[in-house]
Amino acid sequence: MRSQKVYVFLPVVDATTGDETYGAGRYLHYEGIPEGTEWVIDFNKLYNPTCAYNDRFDCPKVPEPNHLPIAIKAGIRGYELE
Repeated sequence: MRSQKVYVFLPVVDATTGDETYGAGRYLHYEGIPEGTEWVIDFNKLYNPTCAYNDRFDCPKVPEPNHLPIAIKAGIRGYELE
């Protein structure tokens, strides 16, 4: 029996959201769950959701605990709707 891969989806809103970055937030995906009690998050891998580029798609709402009070000036920051 093959084991399934586990993916972690991390949507975030930060102090750049809606100003320098897309208003619905940005996303990260990780393959696998890190071991231990601490995770290292590489914000350089932040990307825009599909809805940032095409209004035919809806974005899930970023949960309140993922609203960060800091500006993350990393990852993909620009966007343009078609």
